[in-house]
Amino acid sequence: SFCLLIYEIVIRMAGDNIIHDSSVKNDTNSNNARFSVLFWFLLNTISVIFAIVAISMLTKTTDCSSSCVNNTIIERIIVLEEELETLLRESTMTPLLESQDTTKTPRATQSAVSTVTTQRNNIETLERMVFLRELNSSLWTQREKLRNIESNLSYLLSFGQALNTSYYQHLHVNETIHLGLNTAIEELGKNFDIARSKLTESIQNQNLASSQIKELPSVVCAWHSDSQDQLVEFQSILTFGALDLEYFTIDNRHYLAIANFFEEGDKFDLNSTIYVWNDDKFEKYQDISTIGASDWEAFSINNTQYLAVINSRNRSYFDLASIVYKWNGIAFVEHQRILTSNPHDLEYFHIDDIPYLAIANYYNVSKIYQWNGITFRFLHDLETSNAKALKYFKIDNESYVAAANYRRPVDGYDTKSEIFKWNGFFFESYQSIDTHGASDWESFSLNNKHYLTIANSITQGDEYNINSVIYVWNGTYFEEHQQIKTFGAHAWKYFEINKLHYLTVANSYDNLEEYNVSSALYMWNGTYFTQRITIPTTGASDWEFFTIDNKPFLAVSSSVSQSPSFLYSLLCL
Repeated sequence: SFCLLIYEIVIRMAGDNIIHDSSVKNDTNSNNARFSVLFWFLLNTISVIFAIVAISMLTKTTDCSSSCVNNTIIERIIVLEEELETLLRESTMTPLLESQDTTKTPRATQSAVSTVTTQRNNIETLERMVFLRELNSSLWTQREKLRNIESNLSYLLSFGQALNTSYYQHLHVNETIHLGLNTAIEELGKNFDIARSKLTESIQNQNLASSQIKELPSVVCAWHSDSQDQLVEFQSILTFGALDLEYFTIDNRHYLAIANFFEEGDKFDLNSTIYVWNDDKFEKYQDISTIGASDWEAFSINNTQYLAVINSRNRSYFDLASIVYKWNGIAFVEHQRILTSNPHDLEYFHIDDIPYLAIANYYNVSKIYQWNGITFRFLHDLETSNAKALKYFKIDNESYVAAANYRRPVDGYDTKSEIFKWNGFFFESYQSIDTHGASDWESFSLNNKHYLTIANSITQGDEYNINSVIYVWNGTYFEEHQQIKTFGAHAWKYFEINKLHYLTVANSYDNLEEYNVSSALYMWNGTYFTQRITIPTTGASDWEFFTIDNKPFLAVSSSVSQSPSFLYSLLCL
């Protein structure tokens, strides 16, 4: 077709029409016809040559395609990767596909893109095959490991069963020993009853007072002859003007929180510390930033543990936020802030399954807060004056709160403290009791009788060596039952061991010895509390009693800065 086109163009340029006929009109036309035939033959020859060359090229292409089909998969991947890299470089230099419409893209480029896409899919397929092979190999390896673990677990199970059998064998032996010990104890008890009977007869023969006979139960407590050996110092903890100790448990772990009030230099902004029991002693667990901390209160609501701290003062600034912390499984985190005015004490309780908080404010009236399901919200005021402590208790299913008023602007230290009674909606004043610099209330019950003890710390004449008083409920109100000599009493603690009843007082200050004054432990003799031992203390501020692994402990805090607080182990078991 190309040769015919060239032929037509040449003839027309010569100015003659070439007619393909056997007849020629004249000689000139005959010459032109011969030229035309010669030129036509030449063009046909060139066309044949072009055809032969084209067929040869097509044959080579077919042969190359056949040989490429026989290439290995690895060689194809190498070629495809090289072509892919070339096309990517070209597309980076001249982003034809991004700037032009696909319908206008040259056919060769579209073919190349299609080839690259196919090659890329082949590569991804091969990569998946390799990954599956490796994954299959890894699964077989893990299966072998699991078989080994299963074998080890079977061995451990057999070993555990053997241990369990051994344990029950030892348990049987221990039961035999325990039975023998019980028999021995019964024999000792019989001998003790005989000895006590003889002693009683001897006392009666000597016409001793019957009140002395009431001292006999103390023999069960195995007190040492040396009174100072009744409490064995177990551990000392360096504290900074500590005013309160709070023992509590979380998930069978034992904790002790200490409220540090200040350190030398009138620094009130310091850490208070929570300690955790570690087999044989308390170790530091968490520091919490406090400002003149004076009290901790631990409590649980809906199986969630909380710990509230009273921030009392920062030098001459007294309006601070006291904070309720919430246990997050690892540590205590802040949950709620409550604005307070130089508070000294915090009391948690619940009435009809509703939780409450009572806060004793020194420079304001005390306040009652009620739990709303998430936080504590203000409920009402308690009319108190320079209150240092609040104590909740129940008598015959009636709820009461006793407030220890330290002083009043008019009366001074010789004033009245108040007992409030719950009327179903709020606490209202129920009874007033004469007190002297009241610092603390303690409530307890003995032989179906209810008692309330006040810690008197100072009189209007600045006398610290004064009596504190135990009151007993007469069915209608509290009346005086017993007076006990104390020295700047700061707190009381009641506890029981083996059905024996004890009271400890934290004496904080003496007119002569100042802070170096001993505290005391008293035991119930059936009618009154009698002093059993004295305990050397320095500015004692609080007592805390608890048991760990059936062992009783007493902890006392020191209000003097940088003085140790002590943990005692009781020998009365």
